[in-house]
Amino acid sequence: MNLLKYVRNSEKGVTLLELLLAMTILSIVLLTFTRFFYQAGTFNHTNQNKTVALNVARNAMMYMEKQPFIKVRTDMEEALLDESKRAEYSYKLMICNDSYQYFLPSASSGPNCELITINSEDYQVTVYPEKMEDPTKRKYYIPVTVEVRWEADGNPKTTTLAGTIKSEDLR
Repeated sequence: MNLLKYVRNSEKGVTLLELLLAMTILSIVLLTFTRFFYQAGTFNHTNQNKTVALNVARNAMMYMEKQPFIKVRTDMEEALLDESKRAEYSYKLMICNDSYQYFLPSASSGPNCELITINSEDYQVTVYPEKMEDPTKRKYYIPVTVEVRWEADGNPKTTTLAGTIKSEDLR
């Protein structure tokens, strides 16, 4: 209680030097926090794009699992036996007339086809077959890798998802 009376009745003030020192310390602390929030925002944006790309890959995998197994196996048969032909027998996925459609690299996409776009970002999706030597498993399974590519801040980014397309007989 006496301290409160002393502060009220004191005519002593804060010197200019003390005020400048306090403002300098406050500025340093605030600049540190500003940098932290900038880095957190950048990290959040990067993770958001990666999460979207992973969801695009999952959707592509689900789409491929719904395709006729015999046709997909026939298209990818060579690559299942020879890994060097992987890119040659891959599929590129695009949106054509509001639905997914896949194309072999040698085929051209239709006029109404475009890349998958989410939040104003374009995502290029490619489904690659993986080598499988066991002929018994090859009758019912096709191991694939879905690769999603996009650009963030002028830098190319990629994420992949491995999975298996199963025959209708097993679904």
